[in-house]
Amino acid sequence: MLRLADVDGDGRGDIVLRNADGMVKVWLMNGTTIKADVDLGTADRTWSYFASGDFDGHGMTDIVWKKADATLVVWLNATFNGALSAPTVIDNAGQAPQGAIPVEL
Repeated sequence: MLRLADVDGDGRGDIVLRNADGMVKVWLMNGTTIKADVDLGTADRTWSYFASGDFDGHGMTDIVWKKADATLVVWLNATFNGALSAPTVIDNAGQAPQGAIPVEL
């Protein structure tokens, strides 16, 4: 999985990747240069990307995962001392509607 978003709130696009083991990484970008490589944590391999956006109004992109049973998990990204830190996880943020498929933007 590969997604683009402003994860650290600096106004520049960053790259979000998930490897085969489920580790979610963010490449914080400065133009075409990677300024930092950050591990956000592990998303269960059975979870699928569902949505992203600034859900808590802090200026950084957050991630929503969908579990196999349609339960949604929200990762609210944050910074600590100016560096991207582990997200705040809301493990049961509701259910995705039956048959809902995220729209690729």
